Amino acid sequence: MILFGNNKIYIIIILCLINLITTSVAVENRILVKINNQIITLLDTNNESNYLMALNPNIEKLNNKEILTIAKNSLIREKIKYEEILKYVDEVKIDKEYLDNFIRSTYSQLGIKSEDEFINYIKKYDIDIDIIKKKITIEAIWNQIIFSKFSNRVKLDKDELKKRILKIKNEKNKRYFLSEILFNVVVKSDFEKKYSEIKDSISKIGFENTAITFSVSDTSKIGGKIGWINESSLNNKIKKSLNNLKVGQLSEPITSPSGFIILKINDIEFYDKEIDIDSELKSLEKIEINKQLNQFSNIYFNKIKKDFTINEL
Repeated sequence: MILFGNNKIYIIIILCLINLITTSVAVENRILVKINNQIITLLDTNNESNYLMALNPNIEKLNNKEILTIAKNSLIREKIKYEEILKYVDEVKIDKEYLDNFIRSTYSQLGIKSEDEFINYIKKYDIDIDIIKKKITIEAIWNQIIFSKFSNRVKLDKDELKKRILKIKNEKNKRYFLSEILFNVVVKSDFEKKYSEIKDSISKIGFENTAITFSVSDTSKIGGKIGWINESSLNNKIKKSLNNLKVGQLSEPITSPSGFIILKINDIEFYDKEIDIDSELKSLEKIEINKQLNQFSNIYFNKIKKDFTINEL
């Protein structure tokens, strides 16, 4: 009977310990956000933080609260897109070759040369390649939906594009390595306040981390980096804004259909190149189409976001 009694005590102790552990895990992995029927937990945001840091290690310079906010906003955006694409597809899946190209583009931006090297790299951040494939798939399907919805509304003035090319044909070729912060405001009177916050953030934590924090463009995940852009690819408004700037300097906010863009010149390069007008025109058309589709993407996202109930707990 004594043995049985001791066993009973042991069982009670074990059950209490299990209850404590379960409660502790539940508290640690608490729900942070509810988006319609979806949830975002603390564990989700920690995983997202690791993913974002893998894409842009500069995020590690921010404090934990700032990183948590960025990760949370990134997940909110992804979950809204995910729920939207389920209205159009039966399965969240894309062609393997198409997916491989996206993955290659992702790790190339990090200076990584192979997928095996990329897999080893993300392991340091405790990320599995399947997670990244899922994220890329969501983004790819979203882009396909945007294309099908808005491609017929893209406007190209081929004569104007050709004039840009002919204008620089006999000049020294110039290109910029650019980064961006795209932001918008609900009412016009909020512009100065928002712009002031962004400038203050840039002075404190730098352009890249400010882009991660404030920019609503998809480039925010990689610190706003756009990459190398030929001067001939820029419209007159942007070209004029950049014309007198030096490396490291920022443009004033430039108005666009999807908000306001602040551009940073990371580098400038002059080069000699014989311009093939037809080839350059095709390249310029592609850039212009992508730019307009990105604008439609941001406008459409902001529109559907209003239909979602987002509760931060």
